[in-house]
Amino acid sequence: MKIQDINSLNLSELKDLLKQVKEFKDLKTKLWKRWVDLFNRNLEGKDLFIVEYFWDTNEDEVYTISKKVFIDIFNSDIEKSEINFVRNDEIKWWIKVYKNDSMVDLSFSKVEKLIK
Repeated sequence: MKIQDINSLNLSELKDLLKQVKEFKDLKTKLWKRWVDLFNRNLEGKDLFIVEYFWDTNEDEVYTISKKVFIDIFNSDIEKSEINFVRNDEIKWWIKVYKNDSMVDLSFSKVEKLIK
C-alpha cells in the first residue's frame, strides 16, 4: 500500500488497517517464523486445519473423529480435502486436532502428562 492509498481511505477502512497492523505486530512478536503464514491466512479469511495421528490409526477413522471435533469445538464443518493429515509417531495413540493455532489433544500423551 502506498501513502496515496492511505490518504484515500475512509475512517472505517483506516480502522480496519490499524487492526491489521496491530495483529501483524502481535503475531510477529509471539509466533516468530509462523506469523507470516498465519497473518496471510487471516487476511485471506482462510483457516488451517491439521490432524496429527498415531501411525497405527486408520485415516478414515481419524477423519470421522476429527470432523466431530471440528464441528463441536471449533464450529467448523469441513470436508476431508480441507484437512492436512500428518502422521506423528511421537503421539501416543489417537489424534491431535488443530484449527490455526488452537489445538484439541485426544491422545494418550495428554493423559500421561496429567498422571505425571
